[in-house]
Amino acid sequence: MNAPIIALVNAKGGSGATSIAVEVARTIRRTGSIAIVDADLSGRRNLAVVLDAVRSFDNARTAAVYSVIQANGITAVELTDSLDNSYLLRYDAIDKLVDSLVQHDVVLVDLPSPFNGPSRPLVARSSLFAVVLEPNLLGTAAARSLIAELTKFGIPLQRIGLITNLRSGRAEISKSDLERALGAPVLSEIPTKGDRAYSRAFDLLAKRFLELKPEPPIDKLRASSGLPPSGERRQNSAANTGNLNPSEKATEENAKRILSTRDRLKIDIHEALAKRIDMVATSRAHNDSQKLAELRLQISEITAQLLLERSDIESVEDRAELRQEIIDEVLGLGPLEDLMRDEAVSEIMVNGPDNIYVERGGKLTLSSK
Repeated sequence: MNAPIIALVNAKGGSGATSIAVEVARTIRRTGSIAIVDADLSGRRNLAVVLDAVRSFDNARTAAVYSVIQANGITAVELTDSLDNSYLLRYDAIDKLVDSLVQHDVVLVDLPSPFNGPSRPLVARSSLFAVVLEPNLLGTAAARSLIAELTKFGIPLQRIGLITNLRSGRAEISKSDLERALGAPVLSEIPTKGDRAYSRAFDLLAKRFLELKPEPPIDKLRASSGLPPSGERRQNSAANTGNLNPSEKATEENAKRILSTRDRLKIDIHEALAKRIDMVATSRAHNDSQKLAELRLQISEITAQLLLERSDIESVEDRAELRQEIIDEVLGLGPLEDLMRDEAVSEIMVNGPDNIYVERGGKLTLSSK
């Protein structure tokens, strides 16, 4: 058996991909076998929380880093429980994991973008990429940017579909208008949970997924960076650099080149943003959550467009990290924002631009920020 792999990707944060994936999995398990994968490498553990299976995942975790459990008739996989452990994931191990999962009838993947190296086997072998969005102006704009990134990464447009999540109870943009604007079909319209059509919508979506035929692997994905899945990159000390073999030295030199390019690109993009965005309005938006959300999306879209026009950053992962770093710099505390999002960090000490220390589990270390 070779099951279709279906990747669910949020058009923007909090669109509901995890909840929809779990609900579809629960529907499919009534008539078939189903596997669901949390491919988020940041360690947010959304799937574990939704399934109330944090302890089960932890108990089942092995040296392979990823964890596989059975949760009420669903085969559930968590690729990592923390950002630190995500560095230990190996491409070949994930490839073998996928081989075992496709023995089910359907494999669902909660797949945040950008797609980092370890998740490439899941991306390359996905038959369908379901972009989850709210059918409003913000959701449509975010979906347009995401679809542009997916296609540039090498994913065929014909493998992309849309799932609309009607959280507000109504669609501001019709199904036909969405399909016309985004160039992809609407696979399902998920109503609010209290709606009588809610269960019916998942029955139809589950049936559609079960009927999907597996597609050949995508063989023309753009190259991954080969770097860690976070802006906080690991540094080799001067003492260790001399012990690197030639291939490791080449990777280190490549990382330095990318980081240098990142600095130059940031300057260009910040200048472009200053011409397009009212910086006075930016400073005032911090007191209004709605305005801040709209501003964040505006900055994200402009930055994504500017990065798509540049040829000097080839990696999709580096382009996405650049976008997040620029948003953090415009709206927050720049390089400290990533550390502040890390729940394992209990303290941050800044002793200068190149001396930023973090405390994790009572241990103080020099970060690469």
